[in-house]
Amino acid sequence: MKAEIVYDIWLALAAGQSLALPRQLLEQFGSAKVLYENRMSLRETAVRLTGEERKAFETLSLARPERIAEQCERDGTRIVALPDEGYPERLREIYDPPAVLYLRGEIGAVDRQIALAVVGTRNHSEYGWRAAETLARGLASVGVVIVSGMARGIDTAAHKGALKGDGRTVAVLGSAIDNPYPRENRDLYEFIASNGAVLSEFAPGEPTRPQNFPRRNRVITGLSLGVLVVEAPERSGALISARHAAEQNRDVFAVPGRIDSPLSAGTNGLLKAGAKLVTEPLDVLSEYVGLYPQTIRAQTPKRRAVRFERPVWAERSPAGEEPPEKKKGLLRRRAERSTTKDLQLTREETIIKDALRAEPLTADELVERTGLTIDQVSIALTMLEVKNHVSKVGDCFTV
Repeated sequence: MKAEIVYDIWLALAAGQSLALPRQLLEQFGSAKVLYENRMSLRETAVRLTGEERKAFETLSLARPERIAEQCERDGTRIVALPDEGYPERLREIYDPPAVLYLRGEIGAVDRQIALAVVGTRNHSEYGWRAAETLARGLASVGVVIVSGMARGIDTAAHKGALKGDGRTVAVLGSAIDNPYPRENRDLYEFIASNGAVLSEFAPGEPTRPQNFPRRNRVITGLSLGVLVVEAPERSGALISARHAAEQNRDVFAVPGRIDSPLSAGTNGLLKAGAKLVTEPLDVLSEYVGLYPQTIRAQTPKRRAVRFERPVWAERSPAGEEPPEKKKGLLRRRAERSTTKDLQLTREETIIKDALRAEPLTADELVERTGLTIDQVSIALTMLEVKNHVSKVGDCFTV
């Protein structure tokens, strides 16, 4: 652990609830260490501080930050400071990023991946739980990182859905990193730390306060490209996340709910205000797959039996001979797919599906056969898999 991290912890503790101060002071002084060394001259700084804020910086010693750093060293908790290279770039871009993050697990290259915040009410309905779990599972299964707050209800459903989809998920706590809340999610906390990351801006030993939870919502959305609100009443913390997302120039998505359900009043209100409607993973994925094609992995549907069939041109019968019933069925099924499902395809998807009708091909072979670029082929194959038009066996794709 770097020696300067003690000063970064000191900065976070001294700033307290003044969320924008760390960034402003770092921009003026260059580092937390320089700020500490000049803490008695803060009256002369260009950053406006209240008397209470100035007093906090002048009186806080390094004793507690040193104890926190030592405890994190013992517990295996990593500390990432705002100026550090490993600090998430998307989060660094927001107006009031945390001065430090306490981290367990591996956050990875989240800035180069599609990361989606999934949030909603704690007092969920069965519909809300199923929607959150199903959408998170589908998105995570193709490589989307699911970010949420590990709270009861929709947050928990989203994390569990991502894990069931064999994907990665990030939990942002509204409590200290060593005191996950709620307690019944302790097992989930450990599992996420082993299959993703758990992080908090609250130092070990800090008490859990009600005001922590609205505060952590800006971190959830700051890590993400957009936020999906699954189920939320008119007064809900999930709507605070939607507001943070809008302020941070993030996309806002919402799942429609029953018009007579108070639990859906907030989400339906977001849709009226212009949020993007989501009823399936493709509604979210189509917004980003062109920007991050390399992060989406092709996924073969697990319950679908894949068979290699002879191409249509090889099924011709001798002149004057009626094709067998089996061949009629094959041609009819292909015709049905062409006239219904293919209406939903883009030009690139149609070109690739037509090429695959003849024989299974790899992505590189599709580039050769179609003249499309590798990025175009990768995006189209991903979308075709999501739409259940093609499957992958080994390195080959087939209709």
